[in-house]
Amino acid sequence: MFDTNEITRIVGLQSKSYTLLKWFGENVGAGGFSFTVSHGASSVGEAATEWLLRNAHSLPADSRPDENDWNEFGCLFASYLTTSFTLVEDAAPTYRSRTGCYCVFCRRLRSVSALRVRTPDKKAGGKAMEMKRLYVSGLAAEQDTPLAGDALTALLADRDLAPAVSYATYGQELIRRSRFVSQGEGVLVLWREIAWINGKLNKRFALSADAILASEKTVAAAIIAAA
Repeated sequence: MFDTNEITRIVGLQSKSYTLLKWFGENVGAGGFSFTVSHGASSVGEAATEWLLRNAHSLPADSRPDENDWNEFGCLFASYLTTSFTLVEDAAPTYRSRTGCYCVFCRRLRSVSALRVRTPDKKAGGKAMEMKRLYVSGLAAEQDTPLAGDALTALLADRDLAPAVSYATYGQELIRRSRFVSQGEGVLVLWREIAWINGKLNKRFALSADAILASEKTVAAAIIAAA
């Protein structure tokens, strides 16, 4: 089950990281950012955290996390660059430098204005379903009400329950993204299931920790009823 304080904190970090990405897209060309440190064999999340900390003085105060949240914030910020968006092929970097790092993170950040929303591929739907299956079966195990294969399949096929399953699973994957940067394009499918309507983003949608918690309660009740 979700910890209320943790999921609230992570949703807040997700919101700040996206706000920062939009701000950076509008301001990267102005310069003043340091890309001089080589990240070598660092992971994308580690590179993001190092860069953000080193450039924190240049970032808007309302998009900076609390002191103890930089690692998770860095992973969430990097996940937008590597999972949610794709880089236009052969795009020239918005921010140019004769020296510096050209790791995946820094290259994409310098070319942020050339990023485009990624369209999930044909396999992404299956990956999203597997995420849901793992989440629901894990929640059932936590409640000491394990579901047999047929019962789990039937629950996942329930259209009335589907929105809650998608929302709660997205919350689970968001926590994982805050630690591991990316879970692949299945996450994009989950996002579209909860935030899109009629084939496009619902502009009124705002990710909510309360909605994630409520969705989990709905799924938990359905598990008990199906056991």
